[in-house]
Amino acid sequence: MTKMPDKKVIVEIGADGGSITLFGVNSPRGWLYSRSVGDWTPELIDEERIQHDSNVVDSWEAALGLLDQYPWHRLSPQRVHPEFRRQVLAAVQKRFESSDDPMGRMEDWCEVCELFLPGVPEAHVLKRLSEAGGNEVASGKLESPISSAALAVNTFGWFVDRPELLPAFPSLASIFPATFVDVEYCARFPWAGGRHPWLDAIIETDRHLIGVESQRFEPYYQGSMPVSFSEKFDDYEWDRRMGPFESMRDDLRVGNESFQYLDAAQLVKHAFGLVTDGRRKAKLPILVYLFAEPSSLKGRRLGEKKLTDHRAEITLFANAVQGAAVSFYALSYRDWLQTWPSAGPVAEHAAMLAKRFQP
Repeated sequence: MTKMPDKKVIVEIGADGGSITLFGVNSPRGWLYSRSVGDWTPELIDEERIQHDSNVVDSWEAALGLLDQYPWHRLSPQRVHPEFRRQVLAAVQKRFESSDDPMGRMEDWCEVCELFLPGVPEAHVLKRLSEAGGNEVASGKLESPISSAALAVNTFGWFVDRPELLPAFPSLASIFPATFVDVEYCARFPWAGGRHPWLDAIIETDRHLIGVESQRFEPYYQGSMPVSFSEKFDDYEWDRRMGPFESMRDDLRVGNESFQYLDAAQLVKHAFGLVTDGRRKAKLPILVYLFAEPSSLKGRRLGEKKLTDHRAEITLFANAVQGAAVSFYALSYRDWLQTWPSAGPVAEHAAMLAKRFQP
């Protein structure tokens, strides 16, 4: 059996009377892994503990194979190496999804991997993310320091179990309180097949359906986004009050309108999805564009001009779609958070959001 000097703990899992530990060494030819299983129960009768060490393997898939000799994902996670949080969490989620096991331990794994703020229902949010089309967890995007999804699910996820506490958007205060809040919501078009848009959050009040498109760093680095609308957008007979969004769709197609910072085509698609869902639910649809204004991106200061130009494009878009069946509102995370309560659990959540994400 090959020894592994200077090995690091990749994953440590607690089990009744023992533990399972995956060790790793970052060698010149890549990571090498071995598994150790310790049984402490003999110590109860003054005998030596039992320990089994595996052979060394040289791939992550083989390392998971060592762990898979036990139901490790259903046991109690103790610690995860920071560099392996994404891979471990994706592996755990995959094993829960491919079996009939309840995801009861999922929150424990999320807490160890520190993806979510306290009070956010981790298992529920991960389930929603897995059902959406962004592949946020398995791809590692959720863990990225510039993840937009991480900001959105941590902001709104906290209110999934307490929707009545969600602070109102200032321009929409008269229609609150919320009766329902969720993350990663698919507002489907009125046809089967094809791709349908996923909103970052959905909010329901007594009479309104509010879809939230959240942006963090994307407006300031991704540049002008490609415009693509299928022919189904033309073939379907929309509510006549959707004319402003239909005009924006057509202007984007032919280049009469273009945006450097705003993904206007995505907003138009969200509007068409929301007007359809609003009709299904018999509620008035509203689209909210919620954006961050970070001070820096990847270590470089964001110039004030980019923030100003982004806001100018938002105003241009808002004016163009004014009066449509789907009302459009926009505000920054910073402006919204400043209206949150100054004391209590909601205020504590706001402070944690500001500290971690600095929106």
